[in-house]
Amino acid sequence: KIDKSAANLVMDMLSKIYAEPLAAAIREYVSNGIDSHTKALQTKAVDVHLPTMGNPVLRVTDYGAGLDYFDILTVYANFGTSDKRESDAFIGGFGIGSKSGLAISDMILIESVKDKIYNKFILERRPDGIVTRFLVENQNTDKQNGTTVEINVNQAYLHLSTDMQKVFVSTLAGWSKDEVYASINDSDIATIINDCRI
Repeated sequence: KIDKSAANLVMDMLSKIYAEPLAAAIREYVSNGIDSHTKALQTKAVDVHLPTMGNPVLRVTDYGAGLDYFDILTVYANFGTSDKRESDAFIGGFGIGSKSGLAISDMILIESVKDKIYNKFILERRPDGIVTRFLVENQNTDKQNGTTVEINVNQAYLHLSTDMQKVFVSTLAGWSKDEVYASINDSDIATIINDCRI
C-alpha cells in the first residue's frame, strides 16, 4: 500500500538511489530467489535470463516455496512489508526490493505456484500511480513450486554488449553458477558470464 499521489515519487527515488538500476534489479530478484531456495531447502540453481538490446526481457525463476495469493499481495502490493527481518539466513528484509523492477520498466509480471495453486499478477507503474491486478487467481496446476519475475527492460538501461557483460559478471559475482545460472540470447556472453564464476 502506498499513497497514490506519492507512488511515482517513490519510484523515481528508487531509480535514483541505485547507481546502476538494472544491476540492482537483477541483484534484488536473484536475492529473493536465493532466499526462497533457502527457505525451501532447494539446491537447484536460480535461473536468470539476462536482457539484451534485441531481447530486453529480464526473467528470474526460482524453484523455492512459491507464493500464494496473499503472499503475492504482501510482497508486491505493499511497501516496507517483509517476512525476512527475523532471521539472518535471508538476504532481503526492507520490503522494497521486490518493486525495484519499476525503476527500469513500467511493469513487472509475477507468476508463482505454491502447493499446486498458480497465480499470475501484474505490478504496473502508470502516470496516476501504481496499479496491481491478478491475471490468474488460485488456479489448480501440476507445476512445481516456484516464482518467475519477468520485466521488459526499458531500452535506456541497456548499454553496449561489452558494458553489459561487465555489469552482469559483477552483479552475479557473489553467487556460484550452481546457485545462479545465467542465460542470454548471445551464447558466447552466457558462457563468459557463467565461466567467470566458480
